[in-house]
Amino acid sequence: MSLDNALCIGTTGKWFGFEPDPVGFCAASERIKKSAAYDNYEIIPFGLWHKRSKLRFEIKGQGTHFIKSEKQNTIESDVLSVDEFVEDRRLKKINYIKLDVEGAEFHVLKGAMKTIKKYRPKLAVSLYHQLKDLYSIPLFLKEICVDYEFYLEHHHSAFHETVLYAKPKSI
Repeated sequence: MSLDNALCIGTTGKWFGFEPDPVGFCAASERIKKSAAYDNYEIIPFGLWHKRSKLRFEIKGQGTHFIKSEKQNTIESDVLSVDEFVEDRRLKKINYIKLDVEGAEFHVLKGAMKTIKKYRPKLAVSLYHQLKDLYSIPLFLKEICVDYEFYLEHHHSAFHETVLYAKPKSI
């Protein structure tokens, strides 16, 4: 989440960021700590997935992503679902979910179904990591978010940064 978005939350809201890479976790924590207008954030040292587990991540800076096999330059990290996190923290309100999780977006959305159905948050989901996400994620969300409006936006002249936005029609 950008710091501009954090400012929109104000002093009464809170946002959570998830970072499974220990180096990325420290960098994100320091960067946000220096720039945050309010103390309304928490960086969680876990990755997001469709269930609580452990996954291997290939460390590539901005392109860190999960992998299925052990390779050089990988770490194992704890992961959990959005639904588990919301339940564990006993959160009462979820307004916005932004996902740019390097190709794990579909898995994370599967683990956020209860939260999305119950709290009806606005969504911003990156679709450019895997070609199939361009159709599979919108179709999946259309099934669980029947009264949502959807639109795509490109934030780069190339395929990079293609984001699906969704919000309940009543907003």
